[in-house]
Amino acid sequence: MVPYVTAYAVGYYYGRAYPSYEADDITMPEQDHCYRDSVGFKDGFVAGQRDFESIDLPLEALAASPEAE
Repeated sequence: MVPYVTAYAVGYYYGRAYPSYEADDITMPEQDHCYRDSVGFKDGFVAGQRDFESIDLPLEALAASPEAE
């Protein structure tokens, strides 16, 4: 697989699953450390954060609203 795409996928995962992993000091597995400083990882991380904010947070808010019950 192309290195950029692999790094993008890893970054997207962290951006979506742990959108503030740098601030929260989340520990990455050793196999992901090689991607952390690449452009692909950074691009994927930003995309994952954006999707977390625009998709995951609204879904969580709707699930917690009284109308959803």
